[in-house]
Order: sequence, then structure tokens, then C-alpha cells
Amino acid sequence: MTVKRHLFQVFIFVSVILSACKKDNQKPATLLVTVTDIYGNAIINYPGGIQIYLYVNKSDYGDANKALESEPVGRNGNVIFPNLSCIQYYFQAQSACGSNTGSDSVTNGPLVSGETNIVSTVFTGINGCIP
Repeated sequence: MTVKRHLFQVFIFVSVILSACKKDNQKPATLLVTVTDIYGNAIINYPGGIQIYLYVNKSDYGDANKALESEPVGRNGNVIFPNLSCIQYYFQAQSACGSNTGSDSVTNGPLVSGETNIVSTVFTGINGCIP
């Protein structure tokens, strides 16, 4: 085996090990979901409240029992999910009076390590529930 070939193999081996270590040492990500009305205004104090369900798999979307986490929308129209892995997530805004069906419901790719990743979704009411 030539010296160049041996050095190349060592370089590849070390690169693989270092890239694997980098992934293991990623800082957790935070996801901030803002729920808005059709005009882009944050929905605050919604009657009965709005719950955001967070899913890891698209196939689980819509099944609250399979949600990774769920949180109520706060008074500012936001929900914060801290300490998440750097993967893509699906989310659903749901209440007795409506949902975000037909709006964005997936993050823009994997979350960025160590950062607050921000998404928004449009919540539409049914049966005249929007105040």
C-alpha cells in the first residue's frame, strides 16, 4: 500500500469519526410556533384555547396520542418547545372551533442546533368560532 493511499484512508476515517462526534455533541434546538389569523395577527386569548401538537413523523400527524409533545398557545400567540433534536417536525394547531389544516404544518427542514427556530401557522375557525 502506498503512503498516499494509507494517508487518504486515515483522513477518511478521522473525518467520519469527527463528523459523528459533531452530531452527538449538537446543542438542542428550540422551536417557536406562532399561531396567526388569516391577516397575520397573532391569535391571543382564543375562546377555549388552542393546543399545538408536535410530531416527529408525518404519518403520526393528526393523531394527538402520537404527538411527541403538546402545549397550549400562550397569551402572546406563541408556543415554545425547548430541547429538541435537530430534525424536521410536523405540528398541528387544534381547538374545538378550528385548526391550521391547509396552512403550514412542517418546519423548514431540520431545526438548527443551539438556535430558536421560528415558524408560524394560520389558524382558521369553523362555525363562526373566531371572535
